[in-house]
Amino acid sequence: MSSDQKTESPSSLPGSDGEGINVFYTGLPPYHPLAIAEGWDPELVDKGVRNDAIELVKAGYNVYVIGAGPEIPIAVIAEKMREKGVQWHITGIGMGIRASSNPLVIHRLEDLVQVFRRDTPTAQQVFNSGPRSCLESVQYRTGHIRNEGHHGKLLGYEELFDGRKGQPLDSVPSSDD
Repeated sequence: MSSDQKTESPSSLPGSDGEGINVFYTGLPPYHPLAIAEGWDPELVDKGVRNDAIELVKAGYNVYVIGAGPEIPIAVIAEKMREKGVQWHITGIGMGIRASSNPLVIHRLEDLVQVFRRDTPTAQQVFNSGPRSCLESVQYRTGHIRNEGHHGKLLGYEELFDGRKGQPLDSVPSSDD
């Protein structure tokens, strides 16, 4: 498939009918010891992922972001996906998980792929290239469309791991902020 081809056209994506496109993105929490051990700057990652979550919502997507380390059972991630009661149209796995050399994190990647295949078989899969590219990855898969006519929603932003608990992102600032 060439780089300008998508697996679906934007108009055929579920949710492009005015209800909005639902995006579920997961990765390591910015301050997780395994992310830091891989060389990620936690402050920059934290700021980048939070800002990109806000940009996704402002672009009209309904977004849920969960950072969870491999010590959190994969069943918890699967339950978080189900408890929102929405159909996920796009699922994403962050670069911090995909680029890891740690076997625990690689196994988490494999588990996430299996959960997405099982629980969201019709969802488009996306991958970011760093903490500030979640929006780009979603727009690539949706044909670079802004979800015009639909104000996105922040469905959730959580960080789960045995250690420092990240701060929730409770709302999206208005365009005037």
